[in-house]
Amino acid sequence: MQTPIREIMATTSKDTSIRIKESTRFRLDMLKGNKSHDAFVAEMLLYFETTGITPQSNVMPPNIAAKEQASRVIEVVRGIEK
Repeated sequence: MQTPIREIMATTSKDTSIRIKESTRFRLDMLKGNKSHDAFVAEMLLYFETTGITPQSNVMPPNIAAKEQASRVIEVVRGIEK
């Protein structure tokens, strides 16, 4: 049985650094609020693991999905009225 990634990560506490563009760091700073960078990135990774969504996923924004669903419902109602 494989060891879950969270258990592996909990046992390693060595600090490291990553390179990101200044514009990316600014966006990260705006989003993280008063959390540390480590805590915020860990929270993002937990979200991805929990939901199964990845940054590469083609997830439709909820407002567009709702509009498309409403359009389909309207088409069905019009078809029933005929």
